[in-house]
Amino acid sequence: MKELTKGLPKPYRFVSYAFKMSEMVSHVCL
Repeated sequence: MKELTKGLPKPYRFVSYAFKMSEMVSHVCL
């Protein structure tokens, strides 16, 4: 996944990271 996001613009990378973190948090909460 890291290789894929490396070529993307920074804002998109941040959104992808934030989405991944929120997904992890939801898994922990559930």
